[in-house]
Amino acid sequence: MVDPGSSQPQAGYARASVTDRDRWDPTLAEYGGPAMQSWRWGESVQHFGYTVERVRVDGPGGTGFAQIVFENLDHGIIAHIPRGPVISGEWLPVALELFEAVDELAARHGAVSVVVEPDGPLPPDAAYDELGFVAADQPHYSPARTVKVPLLDDSALLSQMRSGTRKDVRRGQRRGVQVTRHSSSDAAAMTAFHELLQDTARRNEFEINDRSYYEDFMSVFGDDAALLLAHLGETPVAGVIVFSALREGVAMFAGSSTEHRVAGATAYLQFEAMRWLRDQGCTRYDLWAIPAADPTPTDGQWQRSQGDDWQGIHHFKVGFGGDIVTYPPAWQRPVRLAMPHTLATADEHVALTIGMPTYNDFDGVYFTLQALRLYEDLENTELLSLTTTAARPLRPLSKGSTGATSWPPMRWGPPRPRTGSLPRPGARRCSAATPTSCSLPGRSLG
Repeated sequence: MVDPGSSQPQAGYARASVTDRDRWDPTLAEYGGPAMQSWRWGESVQHFGYTVERVRVDGPGGTGFAQIVFENLDHGIIAHIPRGPVISGEWLPVALELFEAVDELAARHGAVSVVVEPDGPLPPDAAYDELGFVAADQPHYSPARTVKVPLLDDSALLSQMRSGTRKDVRRGQRRGVQVTRHSSSDAAAMTAFHELLQDTARRNEFEINDRSYYEDFMSVFGDDAALLLAHLGETPVAGVIVFSALREGVAMFAGSSTEHRVAGATAYLQFEAMRWLRDQGCTRYDLWAIPAADPTPTDGQWQRSQGDDWQGIHHFKVGFGGDIVTYPPAWQRPVRLAMPHTLATADEHVALTIGMPTYNDFDGVYFTLQALRLYEDLENTELLSLTTTAARPLRPLSKGSTGATSWPPMRWGPPRPRTGSLPRPGARRCSAATPTSCSLPGRSLG
């Protein structure tokens, strides 16, 4: 069992909040890091109002990176690590050090939990449960599956496609479809793309943003992003916004015309996008999202995508070949604040200790004690979780107390307006000069 409680780095390890792109992207690219952990991706979400931090640890066991996006959800702020962390070397020692650093940043930003969305199947030594993580309440914050296409030479790109898709690419070429590339500063091109996107949204029943959203997204990525438009004559018939990061290309937004449907135009457009991204140094192309499960054709025919029915999207994207990537469900754990390794003493003026056994219901204990923190005045009060399952503590074991874990006072933000009061049935207050263990039933306090 690892002890993740110390706020001091392990021997030989160094932690750093990274503020220099040159200390981030080159090394992540070397380790095969995903686009959502890239510097520019962080800048893009920061542009739209999120707070982003980046932390790096280096030591004898290896190197670890985590780009953290702080998101304010209904139940509080979460520290979200999309498609990360990136760890090279011995997984557990590096992860232990990395998540200590993540917790420090998360506590500083008032986060109540850390949520990790790994990038692809976990390595055999990825022991999230050893670090106190459990399955997240929301399995996926990003797409659950995608298609990633190796960006090979033209002949290999075509040969790895399904025969129908390959024929569509060639059909688009024969029909005279032309593909042009544009930046976010090309107002006419951005207007044409947004009209295609509006057309697609009406046809397939989904919501989109105004034009400035897509212009802003591209401007953050600069020369690493492009709008590609497919034309038949002077008429735009399809468009896609792509970007490159850490040698990975991503198809982010796409739309096509309902009135001017040109067979092969969208397939040929994607082929040209792959070729451009390959020229930018990308080695793979992420088509971004397909359904979480393979859809079944209706009466043997693939139908167009509509609302939550993604038949058409799935059929179109898997036609380019490559690999279907299924991402593991997200993991989460409460933010672990820096704390002493001993229980409070009388000299620390603790008049009340409220304890609760876990009985393997870690979520129940966590949210019950958080409710106390949020709604009650806990001055001179200590919260104590009694870890009945020694293999999975919520907090580090306290010195001299087998299976007992001390919770420090709440450190994030002011408490919410008081809506309830203690004591409740089944709970009792303790008043003593020295800490006394009390118990609470495993029930909601809301």
